[in-house]
Amino acid sequence: MNSFGVYMNKLVISCMDRRLNDFIEQHYSDCFVIRNAGANVYPITKEIKDLIKDKDIREIVLLAHTDCGAMKKVFGVIKDRKPVDLDLEDNLISHYRDLNFTNISELEKDNLKLQINKLKDEFPETKIEGRLLQIEDIKVPEEEGIHELIIANPSKPGYSGLLNELSLNHFSVYVLQSDINNVMPDLKLAVKDLGVKFIHLISIEKENPRDRKVDQEKLNLIFNKEGIKISTYSYPLKT
Repeated sequence: MNSFGVYMNKLVISCMDRRLNDFIEQHYSDCFVIRNAGANVYPITKEIKDLIKDKDIREIVLLAHTDCGAMKKVFGVIKDRKPVDLDLEDNLISHYRDLNFTNISELEKDNLKLQINKLKDEFPETKIEGRLLQIEDIKVPEEEGIHELIIANPSKPGYSGLLNELSLNHFSVYVLQSDINNVMPDLKLAVKDLGVKFIHLISIEKENPRDRKVDQEKLNLIFNKEGIKISTYSYPLKT
């Protein structure tokens, strides 16, 4: 709310990490949310632009975090010369190749600066803020179960209701909130590097559930060999 008492919509961009679910819902429940691997702005600039227009977004908050699986992937590919798929190289890895970091901690700080600068360049009239969350400060229980992943379009973070209705553990589910075409490389990272075994495609409110069926068929072709189970739901769930 500004000084004239008018509420201004805010957009939060953060990582898909399962440990952030409760934190984002608790602290940013009234904000629209986009989540992908590493809070990576580069592949979603058009999506952000559309949200700014459609939802009258006046402020963007970028939430990066420590102990980030995406940054570990970036570090491993660049510093340890580990192999990487071309689409992940283009969407994520390539943006860090000119940075001068020597360890993960430096890379995580650089990531925050990189994403903030990109947002300021793309959206100079929008208020931009950034924060590097210390993951050890977020109280998350140890989780050794099977990891799952939810894909939904950007929305306000009502994770508790959704996860409860699906009978999913809040701390074992990664959340991708973005157009599915923007996060295909992130999905591959989740399956190959983060051990995701189940993918849930969510249609929220007025979204057409048939679109998710098309997405399901597409993902089945991609992940068939990995034995990943893919399902679709409309939320709120129909009883």
